[in-house]
Amino acid sequence: MANLTKNSCAARATPTYSAISETPTPRNPAASRPASATGTPGKFWCAAAGWTPPDQPWPLIAIEEPCAIRGRALTVLGQHGIRVKVVGDAAYLAGVLNAARAGLGVTLLALAGPPPEGLIERLDLPAVPPIGLTARARPGADPLVASIAFRVLRNTLAVRGPRERQPRRAG
Repeated sequence: MANLTKNSCAARATPTYSAISETPTPRNPAASRPASATGTPGKFWCAAAGWTPPDQPWPLIAIEEPCAIRGRALTVLGQHGIRVKVVGDAAYLAGVLNAARAGLGVTLLALAGPPPEGLIERLDLPAVPPIGLTARARPGADPLVASIAFRVLRNTLAVRGPRERQPRRAG
């Protein structure tokens, strides 16, 4: 999840995993503002085309902690008996995407469209429960700009529907 407080909004994942602290800080003053529900981005497993997973543990590439999507990936795989090892940590999404494109492992992405260039969706891993997303305007943000940004975010997240999955069984 991106920390958008430097621009016009702050985003956070709810209810279990939080990408941004709820406590107002100099870096996150928007946490004290009312939140607007924006939607539930789909979570999709992606890897390089032609990537073949090893037996186990599965190599996982993720944003470094704390990250709601990383936490959800580890939880879901564990619940399905799929052993995993984090083989790539990145501070930014670009690092995760580059590592996945290089074939280092699988990653869980929040997508509102097709997988990023060079990656394909993996349907052989379990479906991931949604993480609700809320947004807050930063103090002093133009209310019209914030309203438009929230509407665009809601519309973007509503575009992609669920896919049928073929759950992978441990064993």
